[in-house]
Amino acid sequence: MSKILALDYGDKRIGVAISDPTGTIASTLATLENKGINRVIVTLKDLCQEHSVAKIVIGVPCGLSGRETEQTVKTRDFINKVQEVVVAEIVEVDERFSSVLAEKQLVDRDGKVDKSQIDANAARLILQDYLDRENN
Repeated sequence: MSKILALDYGDKRIGVAISDPTGTIASTLATLENKGINRVIVTLKDLCQEHSVAKIVIGVPCGLSGRETEQTVKTRDFINKVQEVVVAEIVEVDERFSSVLAEKQLVDRDGKVDKSQIDANAARLILQDYLDRENN
């Protein structure tokens, strides 16, 4: 069965999550270093092929008022470049607060955060929210 990939795009890192084959459960997959669009696109193409991905859900940040921000524009530019190369269907979703929630979930007993996991966990939250809405 096909799977769904989710991305939490950032200037430095891109969090990646993937669904189970039934489209019920989201899991973290990776955190990609954003070292140029060409490298990222090649990696995304490989991930899509390796995991039989039919759809990519990409979190699009908006300001609290719902207006576009500088990061919204950067993310939409990234989405346009991905659409040119990847054959999977692209779905945009509102991702306000996903990184904040991801960070809160990763606080350990000592109050420290494993920052290396924030982006992938944000992608997991984006994907799980999408899956929950699609399955209800």
